Amino acid sequence: MKICYYCKRRTRPAPATGKVPLDASTRDHRIPASRGGKHVINNTVNACYACNQDKGALTEREYKEVLAYRDSQSQGRCRALVALKPRDPNVMEYTYSDHIFLYEMGVSCE
Repeated sequence: MKICYYCKRRTRPAPATGKVPLDASTRDHRIPASRGGKHVINNTVNACYACNQDKGALTEREYKEVLAYRDSQSQGRCRALVALKPRDPNVMEYTYSDHIFLYEMGVSCE
């Protein structure tokens, strides 16, 4: 079992032919070859096909910044939606019922 370096999800072997599934295991260059990165072991990581395609020609650092920004935007949206939920004013933390509330609204906040 391999894990994607970026999204931490399980990957599976890529098929020999046909359409590549988004969770297929691929080798990604931390510093892309198009930007001078070498084809050496310490410059490659296991990445799912989806992350590899999404990362494109970004470096590892640039892509992690993109992921962190997306996560902050997602969490901000989730906090805003949870704020709409009727709640006990004495409970300040994010609770399991908040997850259920978001799930019922069809929102994923992972």
